[in-house]
Amino acid sequence: GNRGIYYRSDVTNPDPNSPPTATGTSSSINQIQLDITPPSNMSITSSTTYQIDDPVLQGDNDAAILATQIITDGTQNPLTVSSITFTTTGTTNTSDITSAKVYYTTTPTFSTAAPFGSAIPNPSGTLTFTGTQQLAIGSGNYFWLAYDVAPGATLYNLLDGTCEQFTTTEPQTYTPTTPTPAGSRTIRAPLAGTYTI
Repeated sequence: GNRGIYYRSDVTNPDPNSPPTATGTSSSINQIQLDITPPSNMSITSSTTYQIDDPVLQGDNDAAILATQIITDGTQNPLTVSSITFTTTGTTNTSDITSAKVYYTTTPTFSTAAPFGSAIPNPSGTLTFTGTQQLAIGSGNYFWLAYDVAPGATLYNLLDGTCEQFTTTEPQTYTPTTPTPAGSRTIRAPLAGTYTI
């Protein structure tokens, strides 16, 4: 008749064409029961920093050095990064750098389309960039430290850095689990002349 079966599982989603054995039946049980979890506020679940380590050329602009990835959970009240602090630690000589910049992307592919904060000329030591960047839901949040390399940068010197922390508008400060990833970028000379392949 109109009696409903009662079955509950937090693991298995039953097949309506082959229903499971009921744990109870009653004419007062709803035919369909939906348990809805309300959306939660956004939170930071983890963050880490990745090293870019292929060679860089003298005179290169926007040479990506590091990428700090921030992973979030929750959809309500999205968080906004208000500052991020990098350093030039590991760089052989900071005079090889004419400017430091930070860019934001939602994929692990470097792009200069979305700058975060203002460029810092002649960077050395601690570099704090301030701006306003709302975070995306999930793993698609990347903050890239990039350098402009001096045309006369010393060949075979290293360019490197660390990500010390970032601050959200909660406000709360976070430190990536890997602030200093292994590796660095080696300065090379640009190719000169005409080549036939």
